[in-house]
Amino acid sequence: MCLDVDIAIIVGGRVGTMYEATILSGMSKDILVFKNSGGITGGTMKNFIKEGHKDKSRIFFFKNAKDLKKFL
Repeated sequence: MCLDVDIAIIVGGRVGTMYEATILSGMSKDILVFKNSGGITGGTMKNFIKEGHKDKSRIFFFKNAKDLKKFL
């Protein structure tokens, strides 16, 4: 499924979501994260950016849907 998207939005999630984020990053796809919406969206994604993130993909954090709408 990661092959068929241009950008991914992460809301909550656990191990499977982190796996998908890793694949998306390796494929240079952008990731939008609803910050602190549960699961991996807090410290785990921040650590991923520091330690395992590929530079060609971008990861953006949003507090709510309004902020995301302004971005898009």
